[in-house]
Amino acid sequence: MRWFPHSLFGRLVLILTAGLTIGLVAAAALNLHERRHLMSHASMDRAVEHIATTVEVFDRIALDSQIGITHVLGTHRWRVDFGPPPPAERTPPQAANFLAALRAALGPGYPVRIARVGRNGEFLERSNVHGPIRNMIAVRLHDGHWLRFTDRHHKQHSPW
Repeated sequence: MRWFPHSLFGRLVLILTAGLTIGLVAAAALNLHERRHLMSHASMDRAVEHIATTVEVFDRIALDSQIGITHVLGTHRWRVDFGPPPPAERTPPQAANFLAALRAALGPGYPVRIARVGRNGEFLERSNVHGPIRNMIAVRLHDGHWLRFTDRHHKQHSPW
């Protein structure tokens, strides 16, 4: 039994079917890559907008009112609180685009720091990231307090 058809029509159908299948797979791969890219940018833009708006709100109200509304301005993705910022040298290199977009949205008067946080809230070095991690973004308000945004969902870090 041979896999290749004997007739010319059978050969043409096999070649056309193989070509269409390869074309569909290539188109699906390109579409999925583009979708992932667009969703990543949309998610980043949404997070930047939320953080910038929240920082503007906190800068306009008194400190005693700020502490009371941190839980209200949090979302299903971000937990908002006050606390010490991550060390400046802990910014992960993958966060460069996000950091640039956030600094552009906030303006020059707001120092921003980003770090990866472990399960117990400890700041992680790039070399010792194992297990579930969260991202923390800290923005210094004009009154000197640091407003922190921490992912609510743990992400499993890939070794690469």
